[in-house]
Amino acid sequence: MKFVYSGGYNKYNLKSIKQSILYRYQKPIINTAKQGKKIAIITLAKPDNYYSQTIAKLYKHKLIVIINSQNINKIGWSDFDVFLILGGDNLKLYNPLKKNEFSLNLLKSNVVLIGDSAGAFVLSSYFYDRDIDFENKYSSENIKFFKGFYPESQVITIAHTNNPRYVNQKLITKTKVFAKKKHLKVLKLNENEEKLLSKNGEFIDFDRKHIFD
Repeated sequence: MKFVYSGGYNKYNLKSIKQSILYRYQKPIINTAKQGKKIAIITLAKPDNYYSQTIAKLYKHKLIVIINSQNINKIGWSDFDVFLILGGDNLKLYNPLKKNEFSLNLLKSNVVLIGDSAGAFVLSSYFYDRDIDFENKYSSENIKFFKGFYPESQVITIAHTNNPRYVNQKLITKTKVFAKKKHLKVLKLNENEEKLLSKNGEFIDFDRKHIFD
């Protein structure tokens, strides 16, 4: 298995959008599908139509399946060679995956999982979730921690680290305190930044052209 963790993007910045995970992986994923491998794009963290226009434009191939609230109960997790897990609301992503028995133990041994923001969170040992205040900014006062799907990663991820709309020092400090208690590493990712989890447990840079080799 290969695990890629991505730090999300700034939805108010066109340059950041164009460098986001759907755009970055378009060519390598289409090429992988052309080789007969089956791709799942999980959009559960957002409303079903949120990513529809972008996906329809970039990902036209019969072996690419969009997983949303309408079809998740019909999905065979072991069918796929690649999972692209998109960001949004952490618990809206996590809860239906858990309800529908998503588990790394059910996946192919050589599967590639790419998680962006909330997608990276649920591929960690633990992840945090926060309330949103009246200005639609995330609050660091009411942070809760939840178990992710990959306890062996021994990591908790902070995405959007360079965007104060989502992350401030209080959130980072609380996450570090929790991580120390649970003996976890803290992976801090800026927007449009990504790291590969190596076999020795380090987070490293990589060539995305060869991630599906």
